[in-house]
Amino acid sequence: MFQARYPHLFSPLKLHNRELRNRIIVAPTGVIQTDSLSERVVYYEEKARGGAAVVTVGQGYVDTAHGSDLPKSGFAVDTDNCIPQISAVADAIRKHGAIASIELSHAGMNSFGSHSHGNEIYAPVDMEIKGGHSGANMGAIHVKEATDDVIEEIIQKHVNAAVRAKRAGYEMVLIHGGHGWLIHQFISPIINTRTDKWGGSMENRMRLPIEICDRIKDACGKDFLIDFRM
Repeated sequence: MFQARYPHLFSPLKLHNRELRNRIIVAPTGVIQTDSLSERVVYYEEKARGGAAVVTVGQGYVDTAHGSDLPKSGFAVDTDNCIPQISAVADAIRKHGAIASIELSHAGMNSFGSHSHGNEIYAPVDMEIKGGHSGANMGAIHVKEATDDVIEEIIQKHVNAAVRAKRAGYEMVLIHGGHGWLIHQFISPIINTRTDKWGGSMENRMRLPIEICDRIKDACGKDFLIDFRM
């Protein structure tokens, strides 16, 4: 007799007051190097049509001035100008019965797109790195340590982006805490060698992502779902 490896995969899952129609959550992939909204709508709608419970829109940049790597690969969610675009994508996802989610991303020391426009980029500590993307060598790049004021601004930008997403019809956000991006840089004991409240112990290194999640809950309500990628 056939035994399913994941017998609950297609069963509903209740998360607080929300019910997912199954246990399938589409990862935050994206349409690379295009500004075409129609292409993005079709791309994400196809995933929702396939039957997933949650479809995650990739690369929502919370700070395009200081935190983007390849701006064309995602959406700038740091101003209200994004709402008509991301709303069109959310509508396409939701009409097939899936929950729309969007990844909130800050590249930190990998913000080569921001650096190429002459903007400061930040990491947990002051450092020099060799930078580049799309085959371009940008040489040595100075990355500044994020001060308390900068960290507060980063937290608030994540919150503001989540509020915009909710206004645009999203019931969920994914906080990007992996792949060497800013939050991952703060979590990492190798990169984050700070000695203040943002570094050192695991509790301190987790302070940034936990603060972001807590404040999104405060701003968007307890029914708003948060996914965390690490």
